[in-house]
Amino acid sequence: MSMACKAVGVSIAVEWSWAHDPNSDFGFAKKICRESLIDMVEGQLIKQIRNGHIVAILFFLKCQAKHRGYVEKADIDLSKMREDIKGLIQKMSDAIKEEIKDEGKRRRISERIADSLCKLD
Repeated sequence: MSMACKAVGVSIAVEWSWAHDPNSDFGFAKKICRESLIDMVEGQLIKQIRNGHIVAILFFLKCQAKHRGYVEKADIDLSKMREDIKGLIQKMSDAIKEEIKDEGKRRRISERIADSLCKLD
């Protein structure tokens, strides 16, 4: 659309104001052009998929089949992991308290563990 405006002498500023005016036919026409371009590209992608092009197939699956495991990276729930780590630290703390008979050592270790737990929050 920018190239068409430039060809007929319409500045970028004017194009922008027309494109963002909700009552402008220009903005509507720009949206129609964009959707037509997307339709054309989707058609080419589907053609590539039908012809067995692996890159097109993988692209489609990564965009449309994430729910089936076709992802670049795994989503990890860090909040769950944080709770698991806190639970493990608490179990370790309880075990250490049972094993260490010296009250002073036990208190210092407990304080260090509590400090570690606070850093997880």
